[in-house]
Amino acid sequence: MRALRSIDVDTFYDLTEPAIQHVLLSDFLNLQPFFSMLSPPCTHLSQYMFSNWGKMDPLTKYDLLHKGIGHIDVSCWISTIQAATKSYYCIENPEGSQAWNRANVSCPQSEGLTIVI
Repeated sequence: MRALRSIDVDTFYDLTEPAIQHVLLSDFLNLQPFFSMLSPPCTHLSQYMFSNWGKMDPLTKYDLLHKGIGHIDVSCWISTIQAATKSYYCIENPEGSQAWNRANVSCPQSEGLTIVI
């Protein structure tokens, strides 16, 4: 098993940017990786952050929330591609994360193909 690239905020891939999303989704559609590990940053949607929202400037709060939701959305798109191509994926996100409490978040659950931690 080998990796083509590590898509990470630390490696300068901002998944809230449409051009980066296009590259990432194109890679998944063209290369059809056997396995992907999805670990969207949970900082902005964690239970700990929930207590800080009231103390933040509204524009900063909106920007951080927008980025956090964008990362979750990209993870769900990738998991949908992986499920459609009968490939494996793992989504890592801490228990209690607010990331999954949106009505429109739906990552596929294919029996035998999905591991959600």
